[in-house]
Amino acid sequence: MARARKFLAFRIRLNGTKLVTAGVRGPHVVSTIISSVVREPGRTTPWGDPMLERELELDVGGLVTIDEEQVNWVRAALKVGDTITIDVIETTTVDEPAQRKPATPSKRAAVLKPSAPTPTVALTRKPKPIAKPK
Repeated sequence: MARARKFLAFRIRLNGTKLVTAGVRGPHVVSTIISSVVREPGRTTPWGDPMLERELELDVGGLVTIDEEQVNWVRAALKVGDTITIDVIETTTVDEPAQRKPATPSKRAAVLKPSAPTPTVALTRKPKPIAKPK
C-alpha cells in the first residue's frame, strides 16, 4: 500500500487552542498574516460609513495555483495579550478551507504569466542571519 506524500502546512493555535491546520497539496501559496491597522479618529469609507479606529486580526489563506482558486481558513479578531503559535509541519492531512472562490482576473493573470527572471540586487553589506527562537 502506497503511503500518502507529505506536504508543508501551518498548524496555528491562538492562546493554546488549535485554530486550524492550513496547507495545500501541490503548487500553492499559503499565508498567515497578523495585521494591525490604526486609523485617525473619524475616518469614513468612501460611501460614508465610519471606519474602526483600530483593527487587529489574524488571516490564514492562500491560492491553489493549479485550480486558480483563492482559499481562506481563518479570519480571527485579536486582542492585546493574545499568543499566536505557528508550527511549520509536513503532513498528509489539513483542515478544509472555510471559503473557496475563483481567483480574481488579476491574480489569474499573475498565476498564468510566465516567470520573469529574478532581478539581482547588489548588497553593500552582508545580511544578518535570522535569529533562531530559543
